[in-house]
This record gives sequence, C-alpha cells and structure tokens, in this order.
Amino acid sequence: MDNLDKVLFQELSNNCRASFTELGEKYDVSVNTIKTRVETMIEQGIIVHFDVQLKLSLFNASFALIILRLKRLLSQEEKDEIGNNPFITSVSSGIQKDGMVVAIYRNNDELNQVVEHLRKNDYVDELDVFQALPPPSSHVTLPSSKGIESLKKIDWQILRQLRWNGRMPINELAQKLGRSSPTIRKRLEYMRKQGMLYETVLSNIGVIGHGFIINFALQLHELTNDRQLEIEEKIREIYEDNFWVSWKIVNRPIIFLTFQVDSVVEAQEIQSRLVSMFPEYQSISQAISGEWKYYKDFRDQILEERSQ
Repeated sequence: MDNLDKVLFQELSNNCRASFTELGEKYDVSVNTIKTRVETMIEQGIIVHFDVQLKLSLFNASFALIILRLKRLLSQEEKDEIGNNPFITSVSSGIQKDGMVVAIYRNNDELNQVVEHLRKNDYVDELDVFQALPPPSSHVTLPSSKGIESLKKIDWQILRQLRWNGRMPINELAQKLGRSSPTIRKRLEYMRKQGMLYETVLSNIGVIGHGFIINFALQLHELTNDRQLEIEEKIREIYEDNFWVSWKIVNRPIIFLTFQVDSVVEAQEIQSRLVSMFPEYQSISQAISGEWKYYKDFRDQILEERSQ
C-alpha cells in the first residue's frame, strides 16, 4: 500500500459510502484511479466488507481487545470456533503463537461469557483482556440525541441491508425494500444527522503483500485523551508509512499502538525508538497480527428482529 492507498483506506474507514468522484477531486486523481485502487484493496482482502452500523453507545455496549497466548498456530476451523460467540465480532491469529479477539458486550456478564468461551478451548494457553475506547483518529460525529427506539422499521431494514454491504447504491436499496430512493436517502440522512452511524470498513491489514502487523501495549504513568492524541501525532511524524492507529484502555493508563513492519528487526527498532520518545512508558504486551476474520454478533440478531 502506498500513501494514496492509505489515505483512501482512511477516508473509507471514516465514511465507506464516500463518493469516488469527491475523493478523486480531493486528492486530484481520476475517478477510475480511485475505483481501481479500492477494487485492488478488495481483491487483496485488505478491505473485507463495507459496513454501516449503529454506534455501540446506542446498544449501551463497549468493546474489548483480548490478547491470546496460544499453544499452537490456529487452523481456520479453530478460529471459527473462537468466533462462534454472540459477543465476539472478529478474530486474528498471529504468525507466531498469539492472536487477538475483539469482543463487543453490554455488561460484565457478557464479557465474562467471552472469557469463559475462550478459556474452554484447549489451544488457548492464557489471555489478557483490555477494555478499550474507539481510536481518536476514527471518524468523530456528534453524540446521538436519539435512542434506538426512535428508529422506524424502514431504518432497521436499511441497516440490515448495509451491515455487510455498506456501499450498496440507494436505488438498489430502494428496489430491495420496495421503497422510493428519496425515502431511503431521507432515512439515511436522518440517522447521520442524529450521529447514530458508523459508516466504515472491516479491514484485514494483516494480508498486506509484505511484512506484518504488530501491536504494542504500552503503560504510562497517566494517559488522558489529549495525551493520546499527542502521542499519535508524534508517532505519525516519524512513522507516517508504518503507524496505523491507537486504542486507549478504559480502566488503566495503557495505550495500544498498531504498526505495519517488514521484519522483526524493524519491529525491534520501532520499540527501541518508542523507549527514547516516551521514556516513562513500560511495555507490557505485544502481538503480531495475521489475517482478521469477522463474525456476526448480537447486533445482527437485533437487526434481524427489528427489521421484520
């Protein structure tokens, strides 16, 4: 991925329904170039799905990053076994004997169900659970002033169609739902204005043509939102081509940093550089990510029920 690929990836992560024409004008390239670059990322498996979904806050839900230490590398069937849980939304197994799970949950009981589900698998040696906040570099919108109960049946039907196919054209949506295009456009705009939606991509950056993805978990003396943004900006100045995103842990001053690297040596160099940049930090964990796979979770069941 070159810089154009990365900015397009970020644009679509912030708004997966963004017009290719507008993106072409913004970056002074042709629509055909934009289309070709995006199609290539899809063919390579970097972009797995375009996804329009309700914000987690509307479900009173949070998410957690769970680092797995494994007894062996996982087969696809074993990854599917891990993903077979209503509160697990994605699974990655690393190129070493480690992996990562993203869990979405509404209360501690649901998170505990995930932990017990993982522990019952005999190939999971140990795990660390980190309750996280969305990356500050993700698309920011106003908090929703309306709750789920303000949504109409047509809204749920739209969301169900766009859950795994977020770039479906308005006219195709209208045809599938037996409604007019202006009605579909109006309801989507309503949900956007209320700050209800994430219009993003489900990605698999672990399949980039070369290298791998490594996640560093760093602990500081304190970590405010402003400090997280300051850290991100400082890292991006140096590692513009390597750094992807950060997550802040809710109940501990821990930040997850995600990098693309070409070798273990490069990963070690980045880690050493982080020491000099942030001497107050303590490295507590790291994991090398392989391919990500996404699974239906409890939100899909809600979409199914509400759209009937």
